[in-house]
Amino acid sequence: MDSTDMEPTEYAESNNESEGEQIAKPQTIDRNAYLAMFKTILNENKFVLQSGRVVEDILYEYGKSQEIETAVHSFILNVDDPDIMRLFQGDERTEINALKPMLPAVAPNMLTELAKYSKSNIDEVRQALMEHKVEGMYDRRKHFDMEWIHMAVRTMINLWENPDVPMARPNLEVWNMANVYNQLVDFGFHAPGIYVAVVRGEGSSIASSERRNRRRHLGQRKKLGHKIDGILRGLGNDVEFGVFEAARIFSSEAGTKYLKDSLKLLKAMKDIFLQMTRRVQQKDEWVNKLTVIGSLHQGLQEQTYLLLRAKGIILIATRTSAIQIPTMFSPSVMKEILKLIGRTWQTREVVRGVRELIEKSAIDEDLKDSQTEATDTKWKSPKKKAPEIPDCFTTPTKAPVAKFRMQTSLSPTPTP
Repeated sequence: MDSTDMEPTEYAESNNESEGEQIAKPQTIDRNAYLAMFKTILNENKFVLQSGRVVEDILYEYGKSQEIETAVHSFILNVDDPDIMRLFQGDERTEINALKPMLPAVAPNMLTELAKYSKSNIDEVRQALMEHKVEGMYDRRKHFDMEWIHMAVRTMINLWENPDVPMARPNLEVWNMANVYNQLVDFGFHAPGIYVAVVRGEGSSIASSERRNRRRHLGQRKKLGHKIDGILRGLGNDVEFGVFEAARIFSSEAGTKYLKDSLKLLKAMKDIFLQMTRRVQQKDEWVNKLTVIGSLHQGLQEQTYLLLRAKGIILIATRTSAIQIPTMFSPSVMKEILKLIGRTWQTREVVRGVRELIEKSAIDEDLKDSQTEATDTKWKSPKKKAPEIPDCFTTPTKAPVAKFRMQTSLSPTPTP
């Protein structure tokens, strides 16, 4: 759980929000670097609202007034941040909100299957599990979601009926991931035709590594990408589609851990978005169809984030309402479990669509190459290039506290 683009420091909160977890202290931004980044944005590539005001300029003016880094410094417009949306007028907010990403509707057959387990008591849920069966021979393409829902519900029932009440304890992140999220979320991405792996356990982001090494020269050590608690990565390639960030408990949306993880998640999502734009040759038509998903798992609370390009170089982000995974059964909380499975299905279908788009763009490139070879003429793509979107803003690197303390202890004592 390192902070984005900085070394971890020994900073703990004054309250017990982090439960002893060491949280890196936020650092002040480098305004000169921020200005230099802003100057790289061409005026013709900016997002001009119908009012005539320019989104990039508005966000820059706000960003340079802030001491601590926010998503604005990476030109990510979070429509769920009231402080940011107050920068815009009524009609401007309406125009911006019309561009925010949306999850697809849950398929009717999926809703029908989920409804089978929406029962008033746990015995009825058990009975529905016992009646679970498929028609004819098992077909993975046809019956996978049915199997996933059945397995997820059975897992939760067993946890709720456990006399030790394991979910009521303040478990570690790894316990929550292995016993809860692996069944409710991860397994759903194993569906036919998705072709992504859920990499858990602070894996290194390839998209982040690509950004950090973009200006690397021979003789320089290659930098690893930042560690993320979960990554959706394509099978057989290095394309990433989404990220998860986890914490052992949830305090509040105003808590330091939540705020830092939200920023880290959004910056990781932008890294992935820029990786995707390169995979589709930065063609404007395709870039406008790309969406990155993210998820915060804070204790037993899940919240989904979506990010896409609005206009100009602005990326727009939004988040869903939080789903609280219950520690004990009740009719109302059973619906929360089914809602989380449904939301996972929605994010999975977003990934499916983006993966198919990237594959289509690769085929287009192959056709371009073959036509060029056959006709010996320059290929003229009908799709214009999207504006060059700047990388995430890089927080100044800070030396680890332990190293600083060692250097301090070895400093010579002044002679009186």
